[in-house]
Amino acid sequence: LLLEGELLEVEAAQLHFSETELTEWLRQGGREWPLELRQLLLEQTGGWCAGIRLRLLGLPVEELVPAPALLAESGQALLQDYLQREVLDELPEPLGEILCGLARVGRCCSALVDHLFEESPGALQLLLQRGSCLEAEEGACGWYRVAPVLASGLAELGRTPASSLHRRACQWFGQSGDSHAAFEHSLRAEQPDVAASLLQRLTEEQLLQGHNVARVLRLREKLPEELLLSTPRLVILNAWALLFVGRLDEAEQLLAIFERFLPMPSEARQRALIAQWLGLSGMLAHARGRPGAEARLRGALADLPQDAWAQTLICLSALSQLAQAEGQLDQARLLNREALKRAREQGSVVFEAYLEMDRAYWLEQRGELARAESLLLRVQESLAELRQAGYAMT
Repeated sequence: LLLEGELLEVEAAQLHFSETELTEWLRQGGREWPLELRQLLLEQTGGWCAGIRLRLLGLPVEELVPAPALLAESGQALLQDYLQREVLDELPEPLGEILCGLARVGRCCSALVDHLFEESPGALQLLLQRGSCLEAEEGACGWYRVAPVLASGLAELGRTPASSLHRRACQWFGQSGDSHAAFEHSLRAEQPDVAASLLQRLTEEQLLQGHNVARVLRLREKLPEELLLSTPRLVILNAWALLFVGRLDEAEQLLAIFERFLPMPSEARQRALIAQWLGLSGMLAHARGRPGAEARLRGALADLPQDAWAQTLICLSALSQLAQAEGQLDQARLLNREALKRAREQGSVVFEAYLEMDRAYWLEQRGELARAESLLLRVQESLAELRQAGYAMT
């Protein structure tokens, strides 16, 4: 048929409803849904035609325009029945169970799958050959994930304990040097002590990336206080996370805890810890508009060690903001340039974006609104290239 020109080939994306197509299809079925519900249905199904149909079949007959909560829960049993018959029953049992496990784990590669399921080497390639609901992760060669619209249904059909999978995934990502993923899996494996250990490896730069601030704050709710505040590094990271989200009272309470770690074993370590306190205290004073912020920030800069470059950049940013607030635009620009120079020396796209926002504020104060807007658009594009969802600065 292909050679004779009688076969129509389409990509998977072409088999998905767009918002316009969904609106028209609903209208043909006698349904006039508001935009909010149509978008919710597309978000739940990714536009997958069968998924949309299953969602609608799960609604009570009389619900022509369902409530969002009802739509969110509808069709789950039908979806699971569909996946059991059309996907899992077509696979050898070990592969079916592995697929359900991968739906729980999220992104995966061949080495990770072999680590998770040692008794079935090469399982990922076998699943890919069968076209079993796995899709390549954009921009990451060799990485795959179960299609999001199917993941929740397949995860619930699996028999392997989720905690066991996440524990093994945490081990693998930790050994591979991916602290972000290891940290996330430790939380999902309900191993707060491991999560606390991994948390200490986060830098202030990494704290600004993705959803790490939210993860740190979530960990605060799960960890016993004695573990959460057991080391200077954990206290410092928690204080920065609280400052980034504006929970100033809680951050101030943490500053009072620093004295329990004094004296430190060496003069250098003690000066570094006090510099960290000065930086946090100066940021807190800056956020609250209290006097003394500049002196504390400059005191921190005098003693922060070279490996604390992230805190140095935050302090320079705060000093630049203080100078702007006092109308010292030339001084503010000099501080911003120095900070940007150091961020570029470190190759930190995240901190460069953070500092470019200070420059945008500076341009606004000078009345150069078009340049400020153009700069912010470039910042947004540079962050988008990192392919991480969510940033503390935005």
